Amino acid sequence: MQRLQLLPYKHQTLMLRAFIAKIVANDDAMASQLQSTSVRVVKETSVFKNPANAAEQVVVQEIECDHSCSWEAALELYQSHSSSAASLAGFFVPKRDPRAIFLVLPLDALRVRLCSPGRLYAGSMQSVALCRSCLRYPPSHIEDAKKLWRFRLDLFVKRGLHLETFALLNGSVFSIWHNVRNALDPRFDPAHRHTWGCDTQGRGRNGRVKGPEFTPNVKIQLLTTSDGKKLGGIRLSTVKPWVHGRSGPNCNKLHDHTAFCRRKECLTPGYSEVDKLIKSLSVNQRDLAA
Repeated sequence: MQRLQLLPYKHQTLMLRAFIAKIVANDDAMASQLQSTSVRVVKETSVFKNPANAAEQVVVQEIECDHSCSWEAALELYQSHSSSAASLAGFFVPKRDPRAIFLVLPLDALRVRLCSPGRLYAGSMQSVALCRSCLRYPPSHIEDAKKLWRFRLDLFVKRGLHLETFALLNGSVFSIWHNVRNALDPRFDPAHRHTWGCDTQGRGRNGRVKGPEFTPNVKIQLLTTSDGKKLGGIRLSTVKPWVHGRSGPNCNKLHDHTAFCRRKECLTPGYSEVDKLIKSLSVNQRDLAA
């Protein structure tokens, strides 16, 4: 990584593009993670730019994916896979929860693909496990399946469970790699100053080792928006996790600060990875974009 930082910006970009091209050729799983009904860029923000070099900047793009599946789309998928009488394609409900419904599409002799009202690509399962734990709607009861499918879809949409949001980090990311590490480091907390240097190694004044160096798990995300634009970059979370921010009247920490507490009145929204990146840039006195 240090050697890459010494390269000119154009060479860094070429290296990143070559890496992404290798992922496209060899890793189908990552490329298929974002197969959804619609993908759009909600917001684009420049978080860093070098005044001495206009080409050296970092951009954060907030992405919103709609994974819902309408009844019409589900019915079209079913009809395209139900040509054979021996095919497992059809609408199923779990024996333990008959209020749920999902569409089954055969993948091969052993596995099937699942599709639910709130998730167009809901993973896969073994055919044997499907027949053991689920019941199939007969073709004569297709109207019952239609009613339940639309009911579950409305429920997913009202609760927002069909949406997925995250961010893509693009640009001269090696110029702010220290800040990217902070954003991905779970130990870094912008609200507590003693965690701002938690990713460094070495010994303190008392001679004790500060701790192991954090190795980030960088995920390169590839996607195609609904208007056909191909995007790629480092994936960052936009979700603000719930953390213990205050002590309520029944807080477990009132008498023991080391106790674990997840009471609702004690929890406050924390910092997402995007928030941590911006805070880390401001802490290190980077040039933030206006």
